[in-house]
Amino acid sequence: MLSIAVILCAVVLVVLGALQVHWSREVSDAARARIGTTLKAAMLDWHLDLLREFSAPAIALSTAIDAHEPITHYLEEYDEWTRGAAHPEIVADVFVVQHAPGKPQLVRLDLANDEVMPASWPPQLEHLHELLQNPSQLPRISQASSALPHGMPPRADAPNQWVFDPHVPALIHAAGCGATSVSRTARPANCVIIVFDRKQLERVVLPELAQRYFGGGDELEYQVALIGDTGKNSVVYSSDKDFDQEDFGDADARMDVFGPHRPAPNGDPQRQPKIQPEATMSSIQKGSWRDFAAPVWFDVIRYVPGERDWYLLIKPRRGSLEDIVASSRRRDLSISFGVLVLLAVTLLMVIITSHRAQNLARMQMEFISAVSHELRTPLAVMCSAADNLADGVVQGPQQLSQYRSIISSQAQQLTQLMEQVLAFAATGDHRKQYEMRPLQVSEIIEATLEKTAGLIHDSQFEVKQDIEPGLPPVLGDLSALSQCLQNLVVNAVKYSGQSRWIGIRACASEIAGRREVEIRVEDRGIGIRKSDLSRIFEPFYRSPLVIGSPIHGTGLGLSLASSIAEAMNGRLTVSSTPGEGSIFTLHLPAVPAATVQKQPEDASLPVSRS
Repeated sequence: MLSIAVILCAVVLVVLGALQVHWSREVSDAARARIGTTLKAAMLDWHLDLLREFSAPAIALSTAIDAHEPITHYLEEYDEWTRGAAHPEIVADVFVVQHAPGKPQLVRLDLANDEVMPASWPPQLEHLHELLQNPSQLPRISQASSALPHGMPPRADAPNQWVFDPHVPALIHAAGCGATSVSRTARPANCVIIVFDRKQLERVVLPELAQRYFGGGDELEYQVALIGDTGKNSVVYSSDKDFDQEDFGDADARMDVFGPHRPAPNGDPQRQPKIQPEATMSSIQKGSWRDFAAPVWFDVIRYVPGERDWYLLIKPRRGSLEDIVASSRRRDLSISFGVLVLLAVTLLMVIITSHRAQNLARMQMEFISAVSHELRTPLAVMCSAADNLADGVVQGPQQLSQYRSIISSQAQQLTQLMEQVLAFAATGDHRKQYEMRPLQVSEIIEATLEKTAGLIHDSQFEVKQDIEPGLPPVLGDLSALSQCLQNLVVNAVKYSGQSRWIGIRACASEIAGRREVEIRVEDRGIGIRKSDLSRIFEPFYRSPLVIGSPIHGTGLGLSLASSIAEAMNGRLTVSSTPGEGSIFTLHLPAVPAATVQKQPEDASLPVSRS
């Protein structure tokens, strides 16, 4: 049954471990998806706020532009916007290309002096000037598209017919640029160019957006960068000064800010602008959060094939998202397997404890049986002798002396048995009191042989003593030490078999710098199996080979002897060869000579030992 329980527990633990690995993988996948969804939502919200910043001045001017009002009215609309705008400094300049007779004229809105001033094309807009000289190259922007994702309702705050130049950056009212005009009136709309301040974007607007959507207290939880193909200034913004564009491919998530691409229109691909297509909501939802395109708000002017728009790059500061999820999974697995290991150890301890409890119960039953036998035998002899005396069977002084001797020896055997049981009980609950004093080894051996003289004589044993001269004294209780050796002598008598020889030797030794005295009790009996050597000092334990033999015992003698040796700050060891005999050695620490000289001869130290 115990083996079946162990196998079942092992199978359960293996199954639980496999399930834990499977569940941790599912939890990791769910955590990865949750982090990705949350990060994608934050990136899209960041995108909406950024393009609202770009859209705000365009929306403010759109009313005057669409109504074909004089350019001076643009100043009024713009001034009204600046009073309520969160970041009016984001706009650096506003230029208007007037459709005057002959050659179009470029004017600049002097926002500081509230004037409209003639202007020449600044160097930063030269590439746009070349494009606008041939406005037919700009694709026609339909009123229906309005730069809105397909299937989305029109936005109230969305600019109409504007395109974005990321190189400046700038917004261009493309509907007023020559052939792209969708107006059917005789008076075409003006071509308006809103130039944004790149430094204000980098220092004010983009850091605020990064903190708002990717912040975690005083510092950002993510490394945030906005890059694009804009020459030397390809990094529009970076939250970290040491940002390297080589990290572009290592980012955990990236988003095309202006939406997915559209194939270039017919014509010279080196000169034609390429406009971003409209993004559908279905394509956005299907896109991976690691690399996706945001919904289109503005069509984007692209000057060369393969030109990259602005991309938002996100990278956690604590490592990649995969590393974070993997670390979390390893931590969870470690905790889970730690719990499983603890459970396995607990089950193992329960099994071991149950097994030991069964063995203890069996040994206790054997002890009860042995004690019953040890009690019944002398009681039966004493009762028989008493009956013979009462019935007048015993006659004469010789028979009376013989019966007296029998009753006395049996009574002494009972007394020794009871003392042994009581001594074991006192040792178990730490109530045994010992009187410790320096003792000579010969004194201990003589007390032992005196107590066992009757047993040795009746069993016809030969005892050979070999005591090394000049042995140092030992500190101990004479009665306890003699009882310890008595148990060893009785054990040798029981298990000597046909041999009738016991050797008692005493010598000095030194182990690990500690001087001690060894008292050995040797027999030439049946010996002890190697498998039993580690258990013979356990209470109630008797070798299975002698349980059914005529050799009787309680299983307490050696256990009590070992306990007494430990109470005297010593130890009891054994070496044995089956069929050749056993040697039990009592190791006792020697008393230093200086201690003996200071100690009065009649002094004793009552102590309690376990």
